[in-house]
Amino acid sequence: MEENKNIPRRIYKYRAFSSSTLDLLVSDHVYYADPSTFNDPLDTRPSLKIDLAVAELEKILSRFVERRANVEMSAAAKTIKYRGRKTMDHIKQHSRRQAEQLIAEISYNATNPEYDSDDRQGSVRAKLLEHRKHVS
Repeated sequence: MEENKNIPRRIYKYRAFSSSTLDLLVSDHVYYADPSTFNDPLDTRPSLKIDLAVAELEKILSRFVERRANVEMSAAAKTIKYRGRKTMDHIKQHSRRQAEQLIAEISYNATNPEYDSDDRQGSVRAKLLEHRKHVS
């Protein structure tokens, strides 16, 4: 019988073994803990190495803001059982508007002569992190 070299010699346990843990292993899924349960506050403070242009960062930020607003408003509409086509279209439009307003605000602030281009990139990066942690 030939030994399979792809099987690791050791498996480390980072959570209690249970039927759900076994299910994760069998189904080849990964479990991600909620950051609020972490014991090290620095684990939830990501850093970004920015190698994108400000315009590309703004596109990403815009998508995050739009998605977040859409999720929040859709959940509210579902709670009050109001999910008609007009409602969903309105949610989509409002979400897009919210993203456009944030990008416009950052762009407007960038016209300030005291505002360095690095500050603009930093502002986009900060807003990106702020909104990213609220998006599922």
